[in-house]
Amino acid sequence: QFPWLLGLALGLGAAMVGQSIVSYLRGWVIQGLQFRLDHHLMNQFLVHQLRLPLQIICRWPAGEVFQRIRMVAQVVDLFNWRSTSAVLDATNLLMYLVVMFLMNPVLAALILLQGIARVWFAKRAKRRVKALAKAEQMAQEKSSGALLELLANMEVVLASGTQLASLDRYVERLRRRIDAKYHRRRLNTFINKVMV
Repeated sequence: QFPWLLGLALGLGAAMVGQSIVSYLRGWVIQGLQFRLDHHLMNQFLVHQLRLPLQIICRWPAGEVFQRIRMVAQVVDLFNWRSTSAVLDATNLLMYLVVMFLMNPVLAALILLQGIARVWFAKRAKRRVKALAKAEQMAQEKSSGALLELLANMEVVLASGTQLASLDRYVERLRRRIDAKYHRRRLNTFINKVMV
């Protein structure tokens, strides 16, 4: 039994070392691409801005140059991190899948089906979480509005004797907000348990 355990330990150790190397290389590639894209796109943008005639720049409202720089930075960030990471992850996944199909096609097919099911589940869950987050935000806005109304009109509420009704309205909206937050967190916990 010792040789079997030794082989398992060596296999797991090799897998951990391999995963560390792949993660390091992935980060190194992403950083290199980010630097090159940042340098190239921002350099081209600034050269273009400096070549514009002064009359055009003078017609722009205040802050227009900074707004354009921020937009270019957002585009650079989108292309750098998200797309590069997605391409590298997809390539890594395809390599693993090819190795799995070469070693055991039935197991590879099962893993592929499980991956497809997880992607489907993640997309469905994301829509549901988004809807719950929107409901939570609306409930928070309503409870904040009720509290602001209660505090802003405190003299009127006290003079008219409607403290309990105003307080009940605020408490009900606060309860809805807490319920929405609870449902969203419960769904997130369930998703995290399923996706692990």
